Amino acid sequence: GVEPEITNSIGMKLRLIPPGRFVMGSSEEELALNIRADIPQRTVNLTEPFFLGAHEVTVGQFRQFVLDTGYKTRVETGKGGRRPNPTKGGFEYGADYIWSNPVEAPSADHPVVQISLPDVRAFCDWLGKREGRTYAVVNEEQWEYACRAGTTTRWYSGNTEDTLDSAAWYDNNSRDRTRPVGHAASTASSCR
Repeated sequence: GVEPEITNSIGMKLRLIPPGRFVMGSSEEELALNIRADIPQRTVNLTEPFFLGAHEVTVGQFRQFVLDTGYKTRVETGKGGRRPNPTKGGFEYGADYIWSNPVEAPSADHPVVQISLPDVRAFCDWLGKREGRTYAVVNEEQWEYACRAGTTTRWYSGNTEDTLDSAAWYDNNSRDRTRPVGHAASTASSCR
């Protein structure tokens, strides 16, 4: 009797993830080849259903939180954020690398970046009070279970990396830029 998808007051689509069982972690072959730096495989049982955001939190949704509370992120109150440096490699740091900078946030529909786990928890607390329900960061088991969506392949899209381009934006196809949420390559975003 529960709706499989709901939309909350700030426009987040949340999908119901049913309880279930899956194998999490890297196979012995993957570990031997150092394909994924993960834990050995184990069976995980999730006994409770949960709702999960269908997409990343957008700049526009995070902005509603900031406008309502006056919240400042860790990056804003610290030394700034970081961004890949394509010419020198590695990362460069700067006080203007914050979630609201137009370079980081080209539109309200882009995923919010340059935020920390405490920032996300503050957002969830605010949203929970606003909505009258509990919002929280999912744990690793919940995340992988939802991303796998019943598949048993190495990635949601299949066993080979060439399948990833059609399923997700990631370092090899994104050119170090975010894309509007729910557009182009995938709605799976960073799921593996």
